[in-house]
Amino acid sequence: MYELEDAEKLRKSNSKSFKLLPKKVRQSLRAGDFAKLLFLFDAPPGGERMWVRVEVRDTEGAYIGFLSNKPDYAPGLKLGDVIVFKPENVLSIIRGEEAKLTASEVGNVTWTHETCNDPKRKTRCWGPEDN
Repeated sequence: MYELEDAEKLRKSNSKSFKLLPKKVRQSLRAGDFAKLLFLFDAPPGGERMWVRVEVRDTEGAYIGFLSNKPDYAPGLKLGDVIVFKPENVLSIIRGEEAKLTASEVGNVTWTHETCNDPKRKTRCWGPEDN
């Protein structure tokens, strides 16, 4: 079992070292975008950051998506699992052509700054530095 970290609370408790995307950006995800979430669980190491591909947003503002990483530590989670999350759970996002990959194609891709902002790939990542 897991729970999702509330990025807004995490920001408040680590204001000097933790930057967060503006709420407006975290509320603007579209189908095909990726959101990085922090999954918390009891087993060591206690948490794992993973990407979720957004499918839809429900009428109450929650997102529904598919886990796009093969978990290394999260017990009971697997690639492709349905994940429901809110804007306050979003640590960072990926938009652009790269975000159109399916969960099985993404697998364990490590999204680096170079990967996300490569003009040849028409990819754009959004992180706290983009405030």
